[in-house]
Amino acid sequence: MATDDKWATVTGALAKLVAELPHTSRISLRYMGVVPTKPPPTSCTKDDDCGEYGPCLAVFNMCTGGVGGSADSCDPADYLVPEIPLTDQLAAVPAIQSSLQAHKADGGGSPVFAALFGTLQSAVESQKARREASTRVLFATDGGDATGCKKQSPPEIAGVAKVAWDSGRVRTFIAGVSASGDTPTQLGPVAVAGESKKVRVLPPGSTVEQVADAMRAVVPRCTFALPPGSGYTLARKSAGGQVALPLVGALAACSGDGYWLDDPQSPAKIELCPKSCDALVGPADQVVVKAACP
Repeated sequence: MATDDKWATVTGALAKLVAELPHTSRISLRYMGVVPTKPPPTSCTKDDDCGEYGPCLAVFNMCTGGVGGSADSCDPADYLVPEIPLTDQLAAVPAIQSSLQAHKADGGGSPVFAALFGTLQSAVESQKARREASTRVLFATDGGDATGCKKQSPPEIAGVAKVAWDSGRVRTFIAGVSASGDTPTQLGPVAVAGESKKVRVLPPGSTVEQVADAMRAVVPRCTFALPPGSGYTLARKSAGGQVALPLVGALAACSGDGYWLDDPQSPAKIELCPKSCDALVGPADQVVVKAACP
């Protein structure tokens, strides 16, 4: 991210969001813009000399990604390893919040393709290893279009999100603050290709709470407070009709649609099975909870 004010706003909102996620969640954190493992090319005479850091600026004999002598990595492999590894929510929250506070805006480029490629590849691998769970990626952005790397066109970036969905059923969500008040042209196609179809990018000057609300709006809410009463029934409602949700014992018992209670003896929250949660992507999708009067 390019400026400290937007960085503080987006990271502050992200810190709020992770603290609100269910305790059964597992969360990891990556930053877009990391130091390259392999130094970028320092000179060039043609585009091929630059690899992922092109094109070549022939007038200066320098690669676009290496201008100024420093560069954020354009290599997707550098984004495979997270800053905070996938960890249970209770342990992940303080680690993520501390990391967000320690990092500052670097004013560098926006290697969106490389960062998303590495992040989504890792997410797909995680999803395949834990088939009972549902893996999602939230791209928290300052709204700037991709810059500084060879691959940065909207079709290339959207293609990464499509592969993650097609190969691992990993959805990509986008929220944050824009650079100029307009949603960058690259972000809509990424959300569509990533099967979330949800982008919420607010204008500069938005508050932390407003951006947190934008993140809450795009990421499916799969945990709900249990209303007073007993004899609960749940249904997933969409434009196509209503599907009854059965009660299961826990996340590990989810094999399709369903929900479980955080504490069977003294329940306070309802949590949806991954299939039911994944279905909440359209504006008409909702969960209906009914209870007998206490």
